[in-house]
Amino acid sequence: MSDSSDIADMRNALKGKMSNAVLLLNDADSFLWLRQEGHHDANPFLGGGNWLILLGALSVLNLLGKISFISDERLGRCDVAWFSGKRARTDKMGNCNVSETEGFVNLCQLGTWNISDDEARKFWQENRNPLTHLGYPRMGAGVVGRELGSYMETVQKVKDADCGDLFFKLPSSIFPNLSPEQIPIFANSDLLVQATRNLVPALGLLVERGSDADIEKVFLWCSG
Repeated sequence: MSDSSDIADMRNALKGKMSNAVLLLNDADSFLWLRQEGHHDANPFLGGGNWLILLGALSVLNLLGKISFISDERLGRCDVAWFSGKRARTDKMGNCNVSETEGFVNLCQLGTWNISDDEARKFWQENRNPLTHLGYPRMGAGVVGRELGSYMETVQKVKDADCGDLFFKLPSSIFPNLSPEQIPIFANSDLLVQATRNLVPALGLLVERGSDADIEKVFLWCSG
């Protein structure tokens, strides 16, 4: 393991990554301001920001998901098998031998976001992975609409989660050829940004109090 001064630098670097992540979330709020103040209507080429907001939120969630494994016993299981009787597929795992998908599942549990583990995995695989690597999600996302009022009124409603569901499915009639399990899961991007922001203080405590060994592993994973 690295010496104490190196660990201190890693701990501070993780704090810096989290601070930058909050700045990214704050920047995503600009789309909400543009919509609620009517600037969206004045420019026919200005979209609602669905995908960009979602990309930003999921990028932050990817970082926070890794940090969520500080003090988690899974960090020590280097040869963990995710599927019974099979060796872990290390090409799908980070330096901690834990997949980024499982990091998102961890966060959904921490945030009590009313989404099951299987639904969380499905959402990550259908939205985050293609959006990050292909430039667009497999399905899509929603944003809070202007009908909620002025920007400040809407911000308060978003903070109170009084704008609908964070994760949702569209009516099955839109997908007549899919079973209920196959219907894609969407996210309300504006709500996801706020829900992600709400997780930061708790995860900051993990960075402050986590063991040196965990800090080093997670730092290497976040920097890999």
